Amino acid sequence: MSAAWPYRYTSPLAQEVLTKEQIEFYEENGYLVIKDLISKDKIEAYDARFKQIVADPKERKSGITVMRDIALARQGIPANDERVCTKVQNWERDEELMKYCRDPALLRCVSAFTGNRGM
Repeated sequence: MSAAWPYRYTSPLAQEVLTKEQIEFYEENGYLVIKDLISKDKIEAYDARFKQIVADPKERKSGITVMRDIALARQGIPANDERVCTKVQNWERDEELMKYCRDPALLRCVSAFTGNRGM
């Protein structure tokens, strides 16, 4: 970390969650990739649910909105293809997708940056 910038982006809790190398990398680069933090099975379930929401309007309960790229749709890509989706709004209203945000492993890593707020 540069001596000209005395502030740290990680919380003191980071030392309990991340390795020294991970902390240093984050402080220097501003991002961190933690492979296999979420199991492949869980990621596949979240991906499948995302695809359901994009493909089927009946799956969009509680005001979930799917934004689409009109230019791609005009190229002949079907509207229910996830490649046309540019944004899903109000996805937090879907219980399956919210499981990702509540995953204990993910929350533990987030605490390295935010501290132990409400955990």
